[in-house]
Amino acid sequence: MTDRTAGIESDIEMTRNRMGEGIEAIGEKFRPERIKQQTKDAVSRKTREAGASLWRTAKENPVPTAIVALGLALLFKARSKQRNGTGENVAHDTAEKAKRTGHRLQNFFERNPVIAGAGAVVVGAAVGALLPSTEKENRIMGHTRDELVREAKDIASQAQDTFKEQTRGGSYGTR
Repeated sequence: MTDRTAGIESDIEMTRNRMGEGIEAIGEKFRPERIKQQTKDAVSRKTREAGASLWRTAKENPVPTAIVALGLALLFKARSKQRNGTGENVAHDTAEKAKRTGHRLQNFFERNPVIAGAGAVVVGAAVGALLPSTEKENRIMGHTRDELVREAKDIASQAQDTFKEQTRGGSYGTR
């Protein structure tokens, strides 16, 4: 064997070894148990991230969260009634309750226009507080906006307390 032949054979052997290692590495990457574990880890991580994001959003937006929770509670209650055989008139009952509540609110606001106006201001402030701020707004308003949002939240909380006191026990309509 010549030196050149020995060199070629040596190169071929090294290439075979590298290819064998590469094929083994590829086989390891595509091993079903490994893919299953990676998928499980990714789903678990994404679920945790989604849960944390949902919780953060709920904490940052308590009013919409409460509204959604109330809607879900009413939905589950209606479904529960349907399963128990007492749900024939659930839609009708719900519509009647909504109508009665609407009439009560209308009467309340007609008798208490100042509270109605304050409520409109509170709702407007709440909607404004829920909207994301823009970079330009932060640049122009900065600290002032933060103070206004805090004040609006305080006013909304006070108005909510006043509203609860006024409507508690059917006392609405008295001035």
